Amino acid sequence: MANQNSTYYWWKDKENNKHKTVFDYITYLDKNQQYRNTDNVKFMKLYGNYPIASLRGYEFFRSESASYSLNNRVTLNVIQNMIDTVTSKITKNKPKPMFLTDGGSWSAQTKAKKLNKFCEGQFNATKFYEKASMAFVDACIFGTGAIKIYSNKDTMEVKAERVFIDEIQVDDREALYGEPRQLHQKKYIHKDVLIEMFPNKEVEITMASQDENRGYSLDHNNVRGDMILTVESWHLPSGPNADDGRHTITIENCTLIDEEYKKDYFPFVFFKWGRRPVGFFGQGLAE
Repeated sequence: MANQNSTYYWWKDKENNKHKTVFDYITYLDKNQQYRNTDNVKFMKLYGNYPIASLRGYEFFRSESASYSLNNRVTLNVIQNMIDTVTSKITKNKPKPMFLTDGGSWSAQTKAKKLNKFCEGQFNATKFYEKASMAFVDACIFGTGAIKIYSNKDTMEVKAERVFIDEIQVDDREALYGEPRQLHQKKYIHKDVLIEMFPNKEVEITMASQDENRGYSLDHNNVRGDMILTVESWHLPSGPNADDGRHTITIENCTLIDEEYKKDYFPFVFFKWGRRPVGFFGQGLAE
């Protein structure tokens, strides 16, 4: 690992160097928090009744052993039955915010009705209930489910995205009380999509797709190709008047976005089946 002080405070580093410090920090966390990926694989095996090799690319549908798969699959998967049953019972409800007036004027009541229709339209447009159902299943299996809420800066549309919880990474030291000050999302994105998003970084993105991932990726097989590991990072401001809040999007050889972040929360909705006394991630039904 690089110098620990410079790596730990990635949000304070220079813009042209942030991708190095972010990836060094992610590598450090990968080495010290491998247990999370191991646990997630175990719980996925219990739910899916299938001995997958890992949750990484090219492996999440590959069996550890064909003979094991045939001879050791249980005929009654109690864990899967319980999760599917509770999912069908709970996710059939579709809660939504309601705007109500208390003795309001006719114009206020009309405005509230229009706001209700607007919110209902947003829920349908983002397919929020469908994605929330997937996040609920994630919470049952892995302990924590996540939905990312953000806006498209070009179209100004609100977007909702179900995030696979294995992509989320926090520092266990910071998250002891369940409220980390920084959070990272690791995700593979096709190079053409990245070039469309960041046309001024086309050369750097193309170079990254031609290089080995050098062990940074979720898939540690040094895969070459068009899928590029992209890390989106947030650091919350240290206080109401602090200026150290930061949001970055990086690939291994380039910083794509480096901007100020003033909000005191992350753009995620997390659902936990069971809360642990310490730490950020929850305890799942499978466990």
